[in-house]
Amino acid sequence: MSKRDYIVKKYRKAIDFAREYLASDIVIYYKTGEIDCPLCNYDPISKEGDNPYCICSGLGKIETIASKTVSANISRRGISSEYQQIIHKLGILDRGDYVVSCKIDDVLVAPNDPTGPTYFDIAKYIMVNNMKCYLDTTPMRYGLAGDVYSCAAVLRLEETPSN
Repeated sequence: MSKRDYIVKKYRKAIDFAREYLASDIVIYYKTGEIDCPLCNYDPISKEGDNPYCICSGLGKIETIASKTVSANISRRGISSEYQQIIHKLGILDRGDYVVSCKIDDVLVAPNDPTGPTYFDIAKYIMVNNMKCYLDTTPMRYGLAGDVYSCAAVLRLEETPSN
């Protein structure tokens, strides 16, 4: 075993150990498709339902949502007005933002495609400590010695997504 391999193996074990004992579960909710609204009639020409007051808001379709529970390390920026924005590799961290970090294998949509999308990329929202959050930055992939091993993202606590 080369010195590089030994160091990577040693630190990967330390990271795995820390994740196992310091991590909390987050739940990522993502869209899987759409179904026709059972309460109104969908018109494929106008692409709307016939009832604007329906549970589908007159769209004639209802999104189907699935969830993925992931073990992640979570940190939260202070919520006091004394905390100022921090410019970070992940983007601008503001008061109250969550930074979550997890194993890349746990969030890949297609496990055999390490460069493909993650569940963070397709998330509608993410529950962290029973708080509804939205993705605020593009998820960052990182690792040891060139091996992509982890994924991190900044989440913003909001009532509605900003985009």
